[in-house]
Amino acid sequence: MSLIFATIPPKRLAQGITSASSSFYINNIIGFDTVDSLDVTSADLGTQHYCVFRNDTGSKIEIMEIDPTTISTGPITIVRRGLSYYGDRTTQTTANKLDWSANETIVQLGTDAPQIFQYLKEYIDAASIVGAVPASTTAAGIVVEGTQAQVDAKTATTTISTVVYKNFAPLDKIRATKYHDYAADSVGTDAYAITITPAITAYSAGQEFTFKAGTANTGTCTLNVSGLGAKTIKKNVSVDLETGDILLNQIVTVVYDGTNMQLKSSIASPIVPVVRTYLNAASPATWTKPSGLKYVVVEVQAAGGNGGNAASGGSSGANTGGGGGGGGYSKKQIAAATLGATETITIGAVGVTSSYGSHATATSGSTGSSVSGGTSYAEGGAGGSGSSGDVNGGGGAGTFSIAGRLGGTGGCSFYGGGGKGGVNTDGSSGTGYGGGGGGAQSTSGAGASSGGAGAPAIVIVTEYY
Repeated sequence: MSLIFATIPPKRLAQGITSASSSFYINNIIGFDTVDSLDVTSADLGTQHYCVFRNDTGSKIEIMEIDPTTISTGPITIVRRGLSYYGDRTTQTTANKLDWSANETIVQLGTDAPQIFQYLKEYIDAASIVGAVPASTTAAGIVVEGTQAQVDAKTATTTISTVVYKNFAPLDKIRATKYHDYAADSVGTDAYAITITPAITAYSAGQEFTFKAGTANTGTCTLNVSGLGAKTIKKNVSVDLETGDILLNQIVTVVYDGTNMQLKSSIASPIVPVVRTYLNAASPATWTKPSGLKYVVVEVQAAGGNGGNAASGGSSGANTGGGGGGGGYSKKQIAAATLGATETITIGAVGVTSSYGSHATATSGSTGSSVSGGTSYAEGGAGGSGSSGDVNGGGGAGTFSIAGRLGGTGGCSFYGGGGKGGVNTDGSSGTGYGGGGGGAQSTSGAGASSGGAGAPAIVIVTEYY
């Protein structure tokens, strides 16, 4: 539709009409001014036109829409009657449709009708969308509201009818590159899911989400945001979460890296470590990896060597034994992923190596030597050694005996002390774990004495969850 804003002199109604009439005659069609005496034609008024009827006293008025193609000496067709006084261009009110008398009625074609200005407003509103100049950095113009997806993706422009407009972001759609969005998970499983407002339309690297966990995790877990698909939550860049890394009602923050959700918040604090000790040297023990284990710290303390014996004292003089050597020691921290489902633990006696699988190993101390004769000295046993651990220590060597006086002292270990050498008696046993036994001593004519036993081995496994 088109509307031309023409200024036309007032006319008079040539014949009276009733409120039900659908056409009227005007007294002449002389047009724009008395100088030119131009006739009004349909081409002067476009395809849509309004007119106003009023009486001489101005006490009543009616607004009509007419068909401008019918303007001539013949009847002018009325399209709508009784239009609103406030610019409504379509609603017709019966109370506004009036009877009009010939000659006493002034017909104003193209002036005073508020519908003309309403048409202009609507035309401008429409032009601002499809026909206005796009804004730029150097000129004012029209911009378009970006969609949520465009705002999230920072899309700069939108094309409408081949015209490229700049996008603007309303306040309720603006986000930072990192979305500090919070929502409570309500799934109740390791498959966490949240819905944020406004919802995102796609994942993008750098997005940050915070959620309240609806359950503690029991292993590998995922997060699904706004129904876009579950993404695995990782810690330490690429490691799956383990049981208890997320606690019930914990506030968890993650960042999407383009593939996974990387855990940004701290994992739940480990529970009090579980310490397991293994002492039985009769047969190997089997350690089974518990669910949710993060790592273990293993300590292997090997057995101490026995002290040397002293035979019965003869006429040749006293007999003595050297002290036993202390057992070796090895300590290692081992990640749960490195461990097998089970590990064999060996608790070695004197002369037997102790170990925790192939991860940490320690050898026992050697037994002290025995000699006869009052002027001889018995050598102490050598200390054992540790290997494969993060920390490996050697046991102390047993001391030599002093002939005719006392047996040698046992060597110390990481967890034990050496036994005291005997004076015409048995040597003392090593103390703690891995301490060497003391050597025996027997004077001339006395009975035989035994060296002290080396302290036993021990394996300590401390489990962290």
